[in-house]
Amino acid sequence: MILERMLLYSLLITGVLIFAFWGISCKSTESLSMEKDQKITIGSFGGFAGAFKEYTIHSDGLLSLRSRNNGNVKPLSKLEQTTVTQFFSILTELNEDATAIYNPGNMTYFIKLYKGDNEVVEWVWGGGEEPMNQIQSIYRTLTKLCKSQEHPIK
Repeated sequence: MILERMLLYSLLITGVLIFAFWGISCKSTESLSMEKDQKITIGSFGGFAGAFKEYTIHSDGLLSLRSRNNGNVKPLSKLEQTTVTQFFSILTELNEDATAIYNPGNMTYFIKLYKGDNEVVEWVWGGGEEPMNQIQSIYRTLTKLCKSQEHPIK
């Protein structure tokens, strides 16, 4: 019970700090029209053991996991639409403000924003060139959120 509350408070505080930092909370997320084929994919791969883990958040809130274990896609849960819309909005705005990077390394981390019409924005790092702090912060926040849905506390 205490761990559950700590995780929820941690996610809430991190999310609030992100939104406050960028001023996103003042903007309307309703103006972002999300198409059916939009999604956010985050994850990591590489390292000595050849690890691979990828979470996908679809525009309708469906969260799924694909990992090295069997390669199959495992549906995890459905996230609240307001949360999903906020993350799409943040990444869309960052795409306008920051250049995407592609610099994989031995252990590679990534965020991919699929915007529809086969348009993909990628932030891929691990080979020395790090993305801006906002991308790393979003990566950590989304990873915590997705991991909390992988084994939900009941």
